[in-house]
Amino acid sequence: MIAEPTAEEVVRYGLLAPEEREGLRRYMAALGPADFVSSWRRYGESRTDAPPIFHEVVALLLLSTALDRTRWLDLQHGRVWPNLFVFLLAPSGARKSTPLRMGETVALDAFPQGGCLPTETSPEGLITALHMRTTTDGGARGLVFIDEAGRLLATARRNGYAETVKDLLSRLWDSPESYTRTLRLATYRLEHVYLNLVMATTPSRAGDVLTVEDVASGFLARFLPIVVTDLPERRPLARLTDETAGEQRRLLDTLKAYRQNAKPAPVAIEEAALIRLDRAEVTLLGGADAEYEADLLLPWARRLAEYGPRLALLYAVSEGAETVKVEHVWRGLALVETAKESAQVIVDDMTKGATERKLGKVLRFIQANPGGISGRDLQRRAKLSLVEVSALTADLEARGLIRATHRPANSVLYLARPTVTLSPVSFVSPEVSPPMEEGDVQGVGDRVTGDSGDGSAEVTEGQGDGGDTSAPASASEETDR
Repeated sequence: MIAEPTAEEVVRYGLLAPEEREGLRRYMAALGPADFVSSWRRYGESRTDAPPIFHEVVALLLLSTALDRTRWLDLQHGRVWPNLFVFLLAPSGARKSTPLRMGETVALDAFPQGGCLPTETSPEGLITALHMRTTTDGGARGLVFIDEAGRLLATARRNGYAETVKDLLSRLWDSPESYTRTLRLATYRLEHVYLNLVMATTPSRAGDVLTVEDVASGFLARFLPIVVTDLPERRPLARLTDETAGEQRRLLDTLKAYRQNAKPAPVAIEEAALIRLDRAEVTLLGGADAEYEADLLLPWARRLAEYGPRLALLYAVSEGAETVKVEHVWRGLALVETAKESAQVIVDDMTKGATERKLGKVLRFIQANPGGISGRDLQRRAKLSLVEVSALTADLEARGLIRATHRPANSVLYLARPTVTLSPVSFVSPEVSPPMEEGDVQGVGDRVTGDSGDGSAEVTEGQGDGGDTSAPASASEETDR
């Protein structure tokens, strides 16, 4: 009988129990260089300071593309293909494009035919490229790297075919055996569809081009979201070592071998692994249903539950295993858990009012000027009216996020509180996050992570579950969803 999650698990929405987290940690420590995904991740970390988790998802995309629709799970409800749609969100300067370029460079070499598809900004371009693959390679298969999703979606909206693009991608996500679509004057028939896709953009750009309807309709929910909010620590320039170059050649040869040796066959799955995936789905759906924005989180939870088997299969193949085991499910669920938290961040940002978004931008602007910025400069450089500057800064000061110093001639200098950071939880790794230390306090949207030594605490915006912020009425309260 399938074990049901406890009430606490549903409320916490956690996917891995403490003993599973510890088991996964030991399992990963014992993995050797034969595991492609972890080897690619280490290689990526050795070359660039981009977030390690971005290298991990690029490795999974490369592996999925190498399999070329030759591995799947046969489950009662239908065949599960391990293709992935990934959505990376990170601020400018977070090196989100670097892992994509590294992956694309290797993919072009490893899969000269049936590999990378051109990054098109129209449904005609994408479907034409897939149609050509159908006629030349016998299947509409390929990998698409989109290093600026905002440009693609903005162009689609401006030219009136945004819904066509979204509908097309939503249909291709399921890897249909056959798909026919008429666009303008031509009819295209795609056979044996198998599409992998990754797109990236900044949170601010995503806020401009995505809507709540994109999630509710199921389009965005088909993407595995990975949000990183912290800028990486800069790494000094260094020469490429022979060891690193050799590792790149080894990984390239591994991908080529996957493609050349791939023979169509289902992958077996242990009963315990299947039970664990089923339990995770119940937990995901129950947790999303208990959230305030359930209408937006439930569509994402359903698709994230479907990613569990896809990822477990890929991790099994990455290790050279013939059967999907519980440990592979743990690896998949660790990444799904990160994606679930990322989805929460995206939904929270989407449902913010316009004033709340302005508050965040003004705070980041003030923080970027540690010497302070005058009210006049803030008004001029942020293109805000005097009334807006007064209301927004008063709100931030009331929250204790900035302080205002009044100077002669009625001028004001705004300074950020040095011990305060205002950012969502940073998702840097699919491994399990450490538990809260004794004495930590978690409130609405904030986590107090410790004493700075001078009586002040560092506060990081996250996803608390209760408590009164005791903040006075602010400008943000004037704008609802």
